[in-house]
Amino acid sequence: MLIEANMLDTKDLIWNPLLKLISYQKLSEHDQAIQQLNDLMKINPEFIAHSKEYISCLVKSEELSMEMLEAVRAVLNSQVNNSQ
Repeated sequence: MLIEANMLDTKDLIWNPLLKLISYQKLSEHDQAIQQLNDLMKINPEFIAHSKEYISCLVKSEELSMEMLEAVRAVLNSQVNNSQ
């Protein structure tokens, strides 16, 4: 997924940083995942509050949607834990 995300040239869409965030989280590259979360929030500051809705609207597979959401939540949790 990271290779595909790096091929995207969509600077104003949430997909590029979202796919990278998920990929880095799966690879346990926490710093890079957090950077992608920050990039995602620059594009859409409302993403965190509505992440489930955004993902489920764009990904029709409930299983994949939940896996993506869990990855986003894991990065959010790691960011909160690192800031404490």
